[in-house]
Amino acid sequence: MHGIHHPWAARTLCRLLLHWMGGVVCQLRYSFVWLLSEASLTFMGLNLKGWDEKGRPIWWVNHIQLCVCCKMLFSLKSSFG
Repeated sequence: MHGIHHPWAARTLCRLLLHWMGGVVCQLRYSFVWLLSEASLTFMGLNLKGWDEKGRPIWWVNHIQLCVCCKMLFSLKSSFG
Protein backbone atom coordinates (compact mmCIF):
# COMPACT_ATOMS: atom_id res chain seq x y z
CA MET A 1 0.00 0.00 0.00
CA HIS A 2 1.27 3.41 -0.91
CA GLY A 3 0.20 6.94 -0.18
CA ILE A 4 -1.91 8.26 2.67
CA HIS A 5 -2.99 4.84 3.92
CA HIS A 6 0.09 4.42 6.11
CA PRO A 7 -0.42 5.53 9.72
CA TRP A 8 2.78 7.60 9.72
CA ALA A 9 1.64 9.48 6.62
CA ALA A 10 -1.71 10.38 8.21
CA ARG A 11 0.03 11.55 11.42
CA THR A 12 2.52 13.60 9.43
CA LEU A 13 -0.22 15.19 7.36
CA CYS A 14 -2.21 15.96 10.52
CA ARG A 15 0.85 17.55 12.15
CA LEU A 16 1.57 19.65 9.08
CA LEU A 17 -2.04 20.82 8.98
CA LEU A 18 -1.99 21.74 12.68
CA HIS A 19 1.29 23.65 12.29
CA TRP A 20 -0.09 25.51 9.29
CA MET A 21 -3.27 26.43 11.18
CA GLY A 22 -1.23 27.63 14.17
CA GLY A 23 0.89 29.79 11.89
CA VAL A 24 -2.19 31.35 10.31
CA VAL A 25 -3.66 32.14 13.75
CA CYS A 26 -0.41 33.77 14.92
CA GLN A 27 -0.17 35.79 11.71
CA LEU A 28 -3.77 37.01 12.08
CA ARG A 29 -3.13 38.12 15.66
CA TYR A 30 -0.01 40.01 14.59
CA SER A 31 -1.82 41.62 11.66
CA PHE A 32 -4.73 42.70 13.88
CA VAL A 33 -2.39 44.38 16.39
CA TRP A 34 -0.48 46.03 13.53
CA LEU A 35 -3.72 47.47 12.06
CA LEU A 36 -4.91 48.60 15.48
CA SER A 37 -1.66 50.47 16.17
CA GLU A 38 -1.67 51.99 12.68
CA ALA A 39 -5.25 53.19 13.16
CA SER A 40 -4.41 54.78 16.51
CA LEU A 41 -1.45 56.62 14.98
CA THR A 42 -3.62 57.84 12.13
CA PHE A 43 -6.31 58.96 14.57
CA MET A 44 -3.75 60.96 16.59
CA GLY A 45 -2.25 62.43 13.43
CA LEU A 46 1.22 60.91 13.92
CA ASN A 47 1.21 58.70 10.83
CA LEU A 48 3.32 59.06 7.70
CA LYS A 49 1.67 61.26 5.07
CA GLY A 50 4.02 60.48 2.19
CA TRP A 51 7.38 61.38 0.69
CA ASP A 52 8.59 64.68 -0.73
CA GLU A 53 10.56 65.12 -3.97
CA LYS A 54 13.90 64.66 -2.16
CA GLY A 55 12.83 61.34 -0.63
CA ARG A 56 12.30 62.62 2.89
CA PRO A 57 9.23 61.52 4.86
CA ILE A 58 6.32 63.92 5.37
CA TRP A 59 4.43 63.47 8.64
CA TRP A 60 0.89 64.62 9.39
CA VAL A 61 2.08 66.53 12.45
CA ASN A 62 5.46 68.23 12.50
CA HIS A 63 7.68 68.18 15.59
CA ILE A 64 6.88 71.74 16.63
CA GLN A 65 3.12 71.07 16.71
CA LEU A 66 3.75 67.86 18.65
CA CYS A 67 5.86 69.68 21.27
CA VAL A 68 3.15 72.35 21.68
CA CYS A 69 0.51 69.64 22.17
CA CYS A 70 2.68 67.83 24.74
CA LYS A 71 3.29 71.05 26.67
CA MET A 72 -0.45 71.75 26.72
CA LEU A 73 -1.18 68.25 28.00
CA PHE A 74 1.45 68.51 30.75
CA SER A 75 0.16 71.92 31.80
CA LEU A 76 -3.39 70.51 32.01
CA LYS A 77 -2.13 67.56 34.03
CA SER A 78 -0.25 69.79 36.46
CA SER A 79 -3.25 72.11 36.90
CA PHE A 80 -5.55 69.20 37.84
CA GLY A 81 -3.23 67.62 40.33
